[in-house]
Amino acid sequence: MDGTAPTGVLVIVRVDRAQAEKFDRTLVKAAMEICPKYGVDPVACIKQAAEKTLFGKFAVHNNYFDTPEEGDLGHNLFIRIVKTGHRNNGGVEARVYRRGKYSSPRAAVVAYCERAKRVKG
Repeated sequence: MDGTAPTGVLVIVRVDRAQAEKFDRTLVKAAMEICPKYGVDPVACIKQAAEKTLFGKFAVHNNYFDTPEEGDLGHNLFIRIVKTGHRNNGGVEARVYRRGKYSSPRAAVVAYCERAKRVKG
């Protein structure tokens, strides 16, 4: 499960006021300023960040978009043990996930916009 809800499903998330204000001061402000310069919809950027990190609550090293690419501060490696259902290795496997590290929410938004621009072509 990637943390996002299927289309058409309303999800209510409890976010305390301090967390919401911090998200607004940092990520939202950066997205509203930076995204238009890249031709990227700031609302889409904000929505993606809110969904991936529960309004910044789980933004490890300012990675608001759960990106596997190298950030301006490098990357983190996470190891997750998952059940595979196979008999070898006792039915479990270690999977390594790489996630970018960013110096600030602004740096994360710039990376998001550059990636979106590459994908658009």
